[in-house]
Amino acid sequence: MESNTPATDLLNDVELELEQEPAGTGQRFTNFIIDTIALYASSYILGILLGIVLMAGNHDTSFLVRDSGMSQLIDFFSGFLLYALFYSIAEGLTRGRSPGKYVTGTRVIREDGSRISFKDALMRSLSRLVPFEAFSALGGTPWHDTWTNTKVVKIRK
Repeated sequence: MESNTPATDLLNDVELELEQEPAGTGQRFTNFIIDTIALYASSYILGILLGIVLMAGNHDTSFLVRDSGMSQLIDFFSGFLLYALFYSIAEGLTRGRSPGKYVTGTRVIREDGSRISFKDALMRSLSRLVPFEAFSALGGTPWHDTWTNTKVVKIRK
């Protein structure tokens, strides 16, 4: 837990000033690859756990049969939900650091240099669900940064 002493506030201000160098395209792409691997691993583990719980409880799992339209609809929406939850939790609880950002030494901050809130992380995650949003990074700043007034910066040199 952080204390709000003048020395702590000063150190936080100095730390935020040092964090203003934008992350490079390579770092951001690496973040994306690592986060995608972490997302798939998380969903795989969650699927196994859900399967164990459903089988242990003798629940009817016929709605999960691959040939049904309901199964495809559940897959579609659960994928979107898991994607949004993964990034919201990863960036929201760590104040801007997903697994990829830990590896590359980067962090998400607000445009004004302050730390992001859980709401900021949630909005970034929901912005990523827009079709073709990932391609917006090819032209400069990704839409999920622009729309939420955030940026990814280096915290390790």
